[in-house]
Amino acid sequence: MTTDNNQPAGFDTDDLNQEQEMHQTEVNMQNTVVTETTTITDSDKQSSQKSGSAKSQISMQMRVPNSGGILALGILSIAMLCCCGPFLGPILAIIALIMAGTATRTYKASPESFTSTSFGNVNAGKVCAIIGLALCGFMLIFFIISLVTDSSSMNFSDMEDLYEGFWDAMNY
Repeated sequence: MTTDNNQPAGFDTDDLNQEQEMHQTEVNMQNTVVTETTTITDSDKQSSQKSGSAKSQISMQMRVPNSGGILALGILSIAMLCCCGPFLGPILAIIALIMAGTATRTYKASPESFTSTSFGNVNAGKVCAIIGLALCGFMLIFFIISLVTDSSSMNFSDMEDLYEGFWDAMNY
């Protein structure tokens, strides 16, 4: 059941040639797809490396040391006027100003290493500390003058009555 060319009966060489051509076409198409995918992947890698370096540069920035603490101390130096008088506020303001000076020097040494928002917190804390220190200074001066002059027009019982009247007016 074989023919002259040692081929099985019913076997056509044209069919064999067509199958080989189809197989070669499929291989060529796969190689083309692989080549195009590799080219696209290489360009994607290059663009991701460029954007990755920008992302890593952004993520490498850190906050200025104690920026949150400086802001909190600056705000507390103003808030302490209401509950502690002119005594605790200046202490907190001076601590905030010392810390702000150190943080500012650190930031100015290498500004690209730190985020601008954390440096904004340092500046805001410094401004609040200066305002708190000024208000506490004025209040302390007023308190000392009232003690030295023994002013009977302004004593603490009158202040208490004033606060009670204020709270009563607000229906609390």
